Amino acid sequence: MIDVKELKTFLEDNWDSDVTPYPKAITGDKIVNGSFEDGSTGWTNDYGFVQISTDQHRTGTHSLNNYSQTYYQVFSTPIPVSAVTELKFYAYNGNNRENGRFRVVYSDGTDSTLSINGSTSWTLNDALSILVAGKSISRIKFEGFTSDFVYIDDVSLIASEAGELSIIIDEYDPRDPNYQLLLVNRPTKNIFVAPNVFKVEQNMSIELHQKLVVYDPTDIADARVVFKAIKDEIQRIMSVYRYDTLGSLVNLGAWTDDKIPHGLGLGKAPLEMVSRMLIQSFEYKSTDGSLVGTRVSRVSILSQDLLGLIEVDWKERDQWVQVDIPRGPMVNQFLLSPNVDIVITSYDWASIHKCFYETAISTDHYPVLDNGTKLRFSTDGTEFLIYLVDSEGTTYTFNVYNVAVRTIDLVKGATSGQAETMWRITLQADLITQQADLPT
Repeated sequence: MIDVKELKTFLEDNWDSDVTPYPKAITGDKIVNGSFEDGSTGWTNDYGFVQISTDQHRTGTHSLNNYSQTYYQVFSTPIPVSAVTELKFYAYNGNNRENGRFRVVYSDGTDSTLSINGSTSWTLNDALSILVAGKSISRIKFEGFTSDFVYIDDVSLIASEAGELSIIIDEYDPRDPNYQLLLVNRPTKNIFVAPNVFKVEQNMSIELHQKLVVYDPTDIADARVVFKAIKDEIQRIMSVYRYDTLGSLVNLGAWTDDKIPHGLGLGKAPLEMVSRMLIQSFEYKSTDGSLVGTRVSRVSILSQDLLGLIEVDWKERDQWVQVDIPRGPMVNQFLLSPNVDIVITSYDWASIHKCFYETAISTDHYPVLDNGTKLRFSTDGTEFLIYLVDSEGTTYTFNVYNVAVRTIDLVKGATSGQAETMWRITLQADLITQQADLPT
């Protein structure tokens, strides 16, 4: 059963990087054109001319040729030293003399320097050790000497930038005025189900807070767009991944919007928009505290995972048929061939289509053809697999033999778009057996 810690990781790991604000720290190279392949882009000097050369280069075809000049790159937002994990460059000067200086300038006006170490081959210069803790980098400089030239290539400054959306647990932080996603564990419930079996419910709430600094109508309108985008992304993550990553025992509530226009004091506080959603996770336990039962964790069809699983059921058909003999006793005859009826319920139509309509059994043969014909597959039991997981994490694999789709039905779909779509797939197979008990 999940709680808010697992929920926080779940949201961060599945957040679309194109949706802003982004909740996780973003790691990347803060240097623009560190390879100099784009000429002087990102670099400047006091005379407005940057000497780019093709005579020497460590990678690509270009490098910076520095002779008695100072070239620098400015960061519009100073980079905290605590966020920097790499600061390095490569130098070449055809000799073993000191031929320049690398300087890091901090936002408070102080700096750190490193003598540029060139050689008859490209030499790594690691500047991470010269950085001063607690400061922020506002620019870097390459200072050339008049004694000789030096070539510079492959400059990099790798740093992690905190995400704009704070995901916090249990308590709202008033010091962070912008986007906060507050996750709170509600009291756990223990519900009697049957003798020695209890249902344990863990309720959680997601609260999205957005506080504005001014009341400008344009700012408020823009904030509403961002506010809705965050809620839509959370809804997308929960709809797409929750059944496969978190398991099927998760229920979602609806978003409830609220807004706090001002505070209780004489001075008005910034407008704050708030929206809440309840999430419920539950599991079944015996009275001794051990988990009860198993759940379906995966269904693999032609090496494709069927996503959005809700339920998987199968039932073996009775092969015995009662035959009434005239003027004789009624007897049971073993007349029907082995048969298993399978029913799968899923929310993910795209995954259903990929598994049954787009993935080929063999050339031009699919489980469901365009004309509606259904073909049998998995004759050896390896192309249709059902995986069950018990409370201890042990996985049980079941092989399905000679299976064919019977129907694919839309059983729940709302025209308003406010309800999740549900699909039911019925199939028929000859045999289902646990992998440890495969027939010979």
